[in-house]
Amino acid sequence: SIFELEKAKARAHILEGLIIALDNIDEVIKTIRASKDTDEAKNALVSKFKLSELQAKAILEMRLQRLTGLERDKINEEYAQLQAQIAYLESILKSEEKLKSIVKEELLEIKEKFSTKRRTQIEEDYDAIDVEDLIPNEKVVVTMSHRGYVKRVLLKTYEKQNRGGKGKISGNTHDDDFIESFFVANTHDTIMFVTNKGQLYWLKVYKIPEAGRTAIGKAVVNLINLQSDEKIMATITTTDFNEDKSLVFFTKNGIVKRTNLKEYGNIRSVGVRAINLDENDELVTAHIIDSNVKELFIATHQGMCIRFGIEELREIGRVSRGVTGIKFKANKDYVIAATTITSDTDKLLTVSEQGIGKQTLAGEYRLQSRAGKGVIVQKLTTKTGKLVSVVNINDENMDLMVLTSSGKMIRVDTEAIREAGRNTSGVRIVNVGKDKVAYANVCPKESKEEDMGDEEGSEGLNID
Repeated sequence: SIFELEKAKARAHILEGLIIALDNIDEVIKTIRASKDTDEAKNALVSKFKLSELQAKAILEMRLQRLTGLERDKINEEYAQLQAQIAYLESILKSEEKLKSIVKEELLEIKEKFSTKRRTQIEEDYDAIDVEDLIPNEKVVVTMSHRGYVKRVLLKTYEKQNRGGKGKISGNTHDDDFIESFFVANTHDTIMFVTNKGQLYWLKVYKIPEAGRTAIGKAVVNLINLQSDEKIMATITTTDFNEDKSLVFFTKNGIVKRTNLKEYGNIRSVGVRAINLDENDELVTAHIIDSNVKELFIATHQGMCIRFGIEELREIGRVSRGVTGIKFKANKDYVIAATTITSDTDKLLTVSEQGIGKQTLAGEYRLQSRAGKGVIVQKLTTKTGKLVSVVNINDENMDLMVLTSSGKMIRVDTEAIREAGRNTSGVRIVNVGKDKVAYANVCPKESKEEDMGDEEGSEGLNID
């Protein structure tokens, strides 16, 4: 388009000169006849009619037949067509959507005109060899960013670089991104991605591109068959799909479902339905359950929560809807977070829209029966705003990453956030001003020289 635009503008420039000459043909002829040579004539035309040298040269090379009325009409018609072409090409270059649409149309034309069926069939069908047999089973660190970039790095890479020092787990990201989760896994392990639409996808760890510690990684949408309206809500890793483990799913409308992990062992490239969702419902998160998990914890946007024993949630089939986990006390309330609890000493970190938060021991929230209305998880006021996030922060090597609605990122050391009781507001964790917290989650702790924390991050202002 750029090439054609420049070509059209160049031709239009010449035609503009010819049109000026035709409008002043008697004076042009007189000027040319009065000149001693071509250069003098060209300079005289440039000076007298304010033409460019290219236009003047074209006038001098113009044939006499161009003076006829028919030829003049052709010049005007060509000039009008060029103006329309220039406007069209400029509209393409100003609109990426229009540009992509044209690329799509042209590719479809090529596909229809030149498409032939594949003659060679590519298959991963070997009678005696499994693909995994050719891949060494070694420990790697898998990192995934908030924007969905994933990579794997050999664990020994970190061991070499971090020996004798604090080190860091994360690598480089885009300016508006950060490492949200990381875990150590074997290359033969399986990662499960659960989306807001209730779909579950698998990916073998060895299929994640290996990269250097400082590399950004590859977009996960290029590795699994995500639909355009799907968003990954949970990333879970497992070494096997035995019946000693189960998966628990939590939805926005307070539905919770527990299914044995073996139900998801039949790996398909297009994924499987993990939970049947109601029409106006969507998945919030999912967690793997083993013998260490004792209880489940659900929190809502209006600041309520419920804590109940895992035994109250029996296992049901993969395509089932689930049962009620929490009933909403207020209108327009919905689940914003859910997590697992191993003991009363687990620390739960809550964050509200205005950046107010606190740490509270899980034992502060009384144990209830499933499907109750729950108790207050954080005292909410106009100064705090609604609840945004609740996370389990038993790992001391984690920071809190806060994203505001305007896209600002603020990192806070979780150790700087003090403990407070259940029915309290907490302290100001981040100063968002007129902005609001849109998302908060824990992430690997950065080394001090690469810390992304905001100087306004932790003021310790008690607003209980």
